[in-house]
Amino acid sequence: MDILWGILLIVFGLIAWGGQVLSTLTPKFAAKLGLIEPEADTDPAFYADARGEAKWDSITLWTLPLAGIFIILNSPLGVNRIGYGYKGSKGIISIILVKSSYI
Repeated sequence: MDILWGILLIVFGLIAWGGQVLSTLTPKFAAKLGLIEPEADTDPAFYADARGEAKWDSITLWTLPLAGIFIILNSPLGVNRIGYGYKGSKGIISIILVKSSYI
C-alpha cells in the first residue's frame, strides 16, 4: 500500500509543481491553460497574492515527489518532516508580494 501512496504522491506532486512553475515563469501561458485567472480579470491584490503563492509553491512543491520516493523506500524522513515548514512560510511570502505590489 505504501508503494501506491508513494506513486500517487509523486505523480500528483509533479503535476502540482509543474503547474506552479508555469504560473511563476509564464503567467500569460498559464492563464491560457486555465491554471490561473488572467490578470485583467482579477483584483490586483488577489492577483499579487496568487503570484506569491505560485512563486513559493514553485520553490517548495518539489518536496512532494521527494516525499513519495521516501515513502516507497520506507525512509524515516517521509511526509511529516518534509511538509513541516511549508504552510507558515508560504503566507509570509504572499504578504510580502502583496505589499510590494502597492508600493
